[in-house]
Amino acid sequence: MLVVQRMNFVKKDMIVKKSGLKKVRMEPFEAVDKFAKESKMTVTVGTQAPIEISHVALGYNATTAAEGIEGELAYVGLGNASDFDSVDVSGKIALIDNLKYQDTGNTANTLRGFNTARDRGAIGVILAEKRTPVPRMNNAGSKGSPASIPGISVGKPEGDYLRELALSGTPHTVNIMVNALQIAYTCYNITLIIKLFYFHICFF
Repeated sequence: MLVVQRMNFVKKDMIVKKSGLKKVRMEPFEAVDKFAKESKMTVTVGTQAPIEISHVALGYNATTAAEGIEGELAYVGLGNASDFDSVDVSGKIALIDNLKYQDTGNTANTLRGFNTARDRGAIGVILAEKRTPVPRMNNAGSKGSPASIPGISVGKPEGDYLRELALSGTPHTVNIMVNALQIAYTCYNITLIIKLFYFHICFF
């Protein structure tokens, strides 16, 4: 009700009064927030205290239990099918390199690697940037079909650290917690009949 009241204000006060136009149409549609509400990633090496790792949770993610998922890293390079032939990722967290400079969403390679890791029994996936210093917001799933295992992106410094750890053979544990419960919102297109203006407004 509050959203509709706000939209009526936009329709009547912001558009009709200021523009003098009267034929304005509101068209509702549903949008889904794909971003995780909360996430945390820590690494514990041997008996040392856990270290929190800077990261970004992927869009349309899986939601873990409050205590998160926990396992060792399994480094699988670029995530090609052949990379998984020599590495057992079952029950582990797959670490996949990402070489893209420009963010163009899910690259075919990283998405394929994510799905292969899932199919091979991985309990989570970390996409590690090899060129950019910051994590990248890709999607782990899609609207209506979120990922079944959690996915995390880390920048190059964190990726280099995790890669070295995975290859060192040093006993370690990675914990990933994601709260990605998707919430649907009612949004509205506001269209002027004379087609001179077009507004796209979403209230949360």
